[in-house]
Amino acid sequence: MDTFVTGLLSSLSANLITTVILLTIALLYALTRGKRREKLLSFLGLSPECNRLIICTSSYSAYSINPVTEERLEHKTRSAMSVNEFSIFPALDRWISPLTKHSTFWEYLIHHKMPSLFRFIHINVKYIPSPSKTEKFTLSNCTLILIGGPVFNQGTMLYYSQNMCSMQLQTLKKKIAVQIIKGKRAGDILGTNIDFDEYEVSGKKDIAIIEKIHDKERNINVIIAAGATSQGTKAAIYHLINNWATLYSHYKANSFAICLECNNDKIDPNGFLDSTILYAMDS
Repeated sequence: MDTFVTGLLSSLSANLITTVILLTIALLYALTRGKRREKLLSFLGLSPECNRLIICTSSYSAYSINPVTEERLEHKTRSAMSVNEFSIFPALDRWISPLTKHSTFWEYLIHHKMPSLFRFIHINVKYIPSPSKTEKFTLSNCTLILIGGPVFNQGTMLYYSQNMCSMQLQTLKKKIAVQIIKGKRAGDILGTNIDFDEYEVSGKKDIAIIEKIHDKERNINVIIAAGATSQGTKAAIYHLINNWATLYSHYKANSFAICLECNNDKIDPNGFLDSTILYAMDS
């Protein structure tokens, strides 16, 4: 009998210790994810007062074709975007998913048991296509991620035209390049100039910009991720997703601008995953 009781108590003690260890690990995991979430919120400029994240994609007008005459029907247009940029969405969704839902039971439990001061901020995320004109861009009180350059994203065009960016994609002598607009190196040209007449056969690299600015007038935290082509835009987005923690540790919630370079999609379709920083600056 004593042996049975001793064995039972030992078994219960072992199970209790195991349970405590597992609960501690789960709690530490949830707290770690919570800290990472708070850093991402700070990096994006999101808070209880500014809890909207708007992701504005590039778009262009697609025309319908008469199936008989093969003529373009000017009166039948719709917004469209490139397949390359559409393929970014799953990675973007995974990146921001911790901001929109409680990923584990423990995060959910902590949220409801903690005082309101320490509870998670609920973030409202919305994807929108670029409007057709800058005048239709009327957002305010949010964080805005602009995907694509000024030709296909009127949000990017708006901030270029208002001279709020430190770097811009520019057309110089029929070639696309990144030009530094502000700071000690204002006027300098970065990266390989892209000649689109030679782009498919030249093997030249693509270029892109990631820039974070604060629009005080509209109370918008803006992140622009734009490339000379959709390959460059993908490079900017993936660099942002994969390196945001490093960017946060260096710049915190402050503004910055980065010029990237990657292989074009004719040389390496996955070149956007291996971009190189050409120049980085506070902005």
